[in-house]
Parts: sequence; C-alpha cells; structure tokens
Amino acid sequence: MKKFTLFALAAAFAMTVSAQRVVQPQTSLQKAFAENQTEAKPADMLRMAKAGKPLTAKKVNPFNNPAKNSMTRAGEDFEVITEAPEGRLETYSLSGLAYYSFLGYVMGVSHVGTLGQIVYGDDNSVYFKNPFSQFATNSYLKGTLEGDQITVTLPQPIYQEDYYGEIYNYQAERLVYVEEAEGGWYYRDESSSEIKFTLRNDSVFWAEDTTGNVMLGLCDDTGEWMGYGDYNMVYGKVTDQVVEAPADLATEEWVVSANGDGYFVNVGFSGSDVYIGGLYESMPDAWIKGTVEGDKVVFPSGQYLGPDESMNCHTYFITSGSEMVYDEVYQEWYADMYMTDKIELSYDAAAKTMIADSKNDSTMVINSGKERVYYIQCLDAPEFKYQAPIEGAAKPQTPEFYSFSPYDDINGYGYMDIIIPKFDVEGRLLDTNKMHYNIFIDDELFTFYPDEYIALTEEITDVPYNFDDGYDIYDYGIEKMIYFYTTGFEKIGVRSTYTADNGESADSDIAWYYVNGDPTGINAATAAGKNVKSVVYTDLSGRRTTQPVKGLYIKTEVYDDGTQKSVKVINRR
Repeated sequence: MKKFTLFALAAAFAMTVSAQRVVQPQTSLQKAFAENQTEAKPADMLRMAKAGKPLTAKKVNPFNNPAKNSMTRAGEDFEVITEAPEGRLETYSLSGLAYYSFLGYVMGVSHVGTLGQIVYGDDNSVYFKNPFSQFATNSYLKGTLEGDQITVTLPQPIYQEDYYGEIYNYQAERLVYVEEAEGGWYYRDESSSEIKFTLRNDSVFWAEDTTGNVMLGLCDDTGEWMGYGDYNMVYGKVTDQVVEAPADLATEEWVVSANGDGYFVNVGFSGSDVYIGGLYESMPDAWIKGTVEGDKVVFPSGQYLGPDESMNCHTYFITSGSEMVYDEVYQEWYADMYMTDKIELSYDAAAKTMIADSKNDSTMVINSGKERVYYIQCLDAPEFKYQAPIEGAAKPQTPEFYSFSPYDDINGYGYMDIIIPKFDVEGRLLDTNKMHYNIFIDDELFTFYPDEYIALTEEITDVPYNFDDGYDIYDYGIEKMIYFYTTGFEKIGVRSTYTADNGESADSDIAWYYVNGDPTGINAATAAGKNVKSVVYTDLSGRRTTQPVKGLYIKTEVYDDGTQKSVKVINRR
C-alpha cells in the first residue's frame, strides 16, 4: 500500500513562516497533493488567503475523476515549448499575487524575489519562462512585442506530464473572476483571448486589471482551472551584485550549528573582512561578507547570493529577529519574524569561534528576495567553530525516537520518526557520507528485503545516513521516517555508526522504544519520544471518519504532549 506523507518545516522545500511560501518546482500536477511537503500553520493560511480574491469552497482535485481524465488525455499535437528559444535572456526579480493548490484547496499568496526569466527574440517574439510563480512548468509562454507592449495570445500549451502511463495536458488561459453565492471562482474568459504586459525601462509590468478580476491561469485542456495562477506581476531588473571573495583568500573548514543541526562551511579572513562560503548548502560557491570589530563580527543584512533555479527564486542573506504573537482566531502563539539590519557574533580569534549573542534577535536567514522575511532556511542563534579533521573512529551521539506509530490493520503498516544526530559524543560534526544506521527488533538486527520494501533493488542492513527510497524510507536531514510491516515485537531500536577513512568504526548507543512501555518503568523512546494519544481520519473534503473506505485520506495523530502530525494515506481496500 502506498503512503504519502506531509511534513512540517525541515528543509527541504518549501518552507513556511508567517505566511511565507517559497516554491520548489513540482514534477506533476497529478501528484501535487501527494508530494507537497510544506505544511502551513492555520494562522499562515488565513494570511495567505487575504492575498487574493475571496473564493468559494470549491476544491481542486485531479484524483479519481474519470470524466475529466478522459478529456485531458490529449493527442500528439500538444506542443509545449520546453527548449530555450534563441534570443537575449534577461533575468528579473518577479513579484506579484498568485494562487496555488494546497491539499486540494486554493490558497492566495503575495510573493517577492521569485526568479523571472524572459527571452527576447530578434523577430519581436518574447518568451516568459515558468510563467506561473507557484508551479514551475519548465516551459515557455510566447508573446509578441510591439512598441512597449507585449501581447500574449491564449490559450497556449504549457505543461504535459506522463502520470503512470497516462498523458495529461495543461495550458495557460486568460481567466476572469466570477462572483458566486459564497465568494467567486475563475473561469475561461470567453470575451478575450489575450493578456498584455508593458515594457518600461528595465522592467516588465502586468498591464491588465490589477484587482484580480483577470488572471493568467493554469488549466487543463478543457479550460478547467487547476488552482494555479498569477496577476499583478512585476518583472524588476536585478541590480544587486553577488559577494566576491578575494581570489587569494585562504579558507578553513568550520562548522555552523543551529537548531540541533549542523554542516561544514568555508571561513576565510582578509584583513578585517570575514568571508563565509557555502552558508546556503544549495549554493556552495556563494559567499557572505562580515567585518571584525574588536571582539565582534558584524554581518550586514541584504547580501545577494544569486538566483537559485532549484527553488525558483533570488536568494539573499538577511538577518532577523522574532517575537511571539498571539493569534486570536486560532488561540495560539506563533513566532512572528521581523527583519534586522545586521547580526553580531562574538568573536574569539584564538579559539576560532563566532557565536551569536542572543537567541531572540540573532537569526541568519537564506531568503527569497530582500523586502520581507520569506525564508528558505533559518539559522537561529548560529555558532561557527573551527573543527580540526577527525582522525580515526568517533562515537556518534545516541539517536532518539521522535514519534512511533504501531502497525495499523487499516493501513497495513506502522511507522517511526527517528532523530539521528550528526555529531559525535564530543560535539564534533561528522561527515554523514561516512555514517550509516541499523534497526533492531527485539535485539535482532533488521534487514530490509526487496520483497517487502518494494522500492529496493537489493537487501539493506546498514542504511546509509542520507538514504531515501521515496517510498518506505525517507530522509529529512537529521530526521528519518521509516515504515514497517512487522507486528508482535516488544521493542525496536536504532543505532548509528561512523566509519573513518582508515576503516575504523564506532557505534552509538542503541536507542530503544518499548511498544508496551519499558518494563523498568522508564519510557523507552528517550525523553524526546512521543506516544500516539488519538487518531483522526479526514477525507479531502474535511469530513471525519473512523473507518476509512477506499480512497485518499489525511491521518492525523495527536501525541501525548499535545502536538500532532498529519500523514496522507491511500486505502486501496
């Protein structure tokens, strides 16, 4: 049975903060619900919904709709422009208002710092790459430039996918907002087939209605809106320059640690200047620059790292603080982030450390754009320390069980979340490429066999630290989620191992989880472990059920500490 999982912010992806959403390119509209691993908090959803027109409670769901599916399986003449056209490529910083689909619902978002690319051809043709800010189609929308106006004639083929052997076609359409009893919805504009942009100086502006009554929408080839669309777009010229490190800069490998995680960065000093390379792991060649001021190092906010196509945005290094704000609607506190102009780190030249002074107003942010906090990655109260190379074996810190769900007869599986630290018992960061972990069931070493774990091609006992099969074993950095199909055991354990270049190995202690409680009276999972208190199933319309029938459901588990987690499951029975 296939499982689909929703995870809160870990980083990968798309991440959410105070109504912020940075979009990773989707690979499939048909799988958009199943693969979306960005979980917005309820308060965030309210703020995002305010970004667009009030919509009715309709849901966008491409699953299990034979009538629509039969219409969208188009012929071979559906030609999407996927190759870069000849011409002059200009890169912009795109801002605007947009909609996207989240768990089948349509959400509104105001975005900044999105990657915008336009190709200007010699024959006055203009091509917009990835015209939808919230869904990267990896294709081009064609227009024509006359004077200072760009006209795009619609509909145009924009995206095609092969979903398990079925071909689905999608196109860009001019949509209009239609008022309905409980809000409104977007439909194909039968009175016009064009949208227009204005080219002015070094920028391109949306030249249509700015209230959202007109939108560039992503539809299937029958004209039905798929929940993605944009309006009020501004393609602004990027004038910021990336930080360049001196060519002769000598660097050392330091460790940055924050939020229980860490990784290696390159640190170099040139006079009173300090350079950090690889702070954003997805852009290892990008640098930020600070200045030594006595026993402090100051890094100014707003440094440009460059465009990141993997996240479809322009990335900046900004600094931030946060304050707790109470949400009256959901009656909960949440951290509201605000921008600052710099961050100060205490500097010890002899010890080779740079450490944040405060936890409340000392956050380093990898951000989409620089106008507001719209983050990809946050480092709260970061610590930078030089670390000498590790020689020989090093004992890893003991893993922890974050949560555990026993085998469920309805779903046919159980699962566990485990935290596997990257550090050794001396606090040194380990190279995860030299680490693996093992699972134990009732003191016996567990082997993952391909006949049970169908995404595997061979059996695995030593699981590489960064391994992810996309089906049963998921890697979320220090957090691993593993599904199992075994029942009847009393305890389950996890152990990690570090193996040095010389072949020496050292094992961590084994963390145990006792399914029925530790016989010694101590909770098996470690202090961080959680037990499931209650389970609720809801269908995609939000209706609760205790006995799911065949179909797609959201399984929400409430833990004994009051926290909860949602897992998307498909019941095929």
